[in-house]
Amino acid sequence: MVDWMGRYRNLVAAIVQHTNVITKAGNVSHFMYDGIYMTSNEWQVMEYIVEHRDDDEKMILMSEALGIPQSSFSKIIKRMSALGLVERYRSIDNKKNIILKPTALAMEVYNFHAEQSYNEVFKPFFDALEGISDDDLETVTNAISLLSSNIIGSQKEPEEKSKLIKID
Repeated sequence: MVDWMGRYRNLVAAIVQHTNVITKAGNVSHFMYDGIYMTSNEWQVMEYIVEHRDDDEKMILMSEALGIPQSSFSKIIKRMSALGLVERYRSIDNKKNIILKPTALAMEVYNFHAEQSYNEVFKPFFDALEGISDDDLETVTNAISLLSSNIIGSQKEPEEKSKLIKID
């Protein structure tokens, strides 16, 4: 059954290759700004924190939104705090919930590296997509999100069916 992908074989192959490249890059530190090196995963976390700096979003929700396990997310935050990029806050109402905010240094790093990433990585990618409509772009985006959700869902242990008792 090697034909199950049908006309989507090239798309699936590109997604698989992209996933492997991202996995490899996720564990390698890259220059970000003036002596600061971060992995792709650390950059994604910082970018999320910067983009949501006014939301007072809980740390646990950030890890879920990025699809990063909580333990890995906590390690990333610890490292980013040590680099002076993130400050941790607690709500007066709920001391368990940790709120993350970028520092001024984080904003400098973000602005510098975002411009560099845009020019070197994303602009050519966006230019290659220029010919598709906004509706088609939304369709592809939704399909990739669905694929991610289904991959996560397929990794869960199947739930054991409970035994039924007939009611007369």
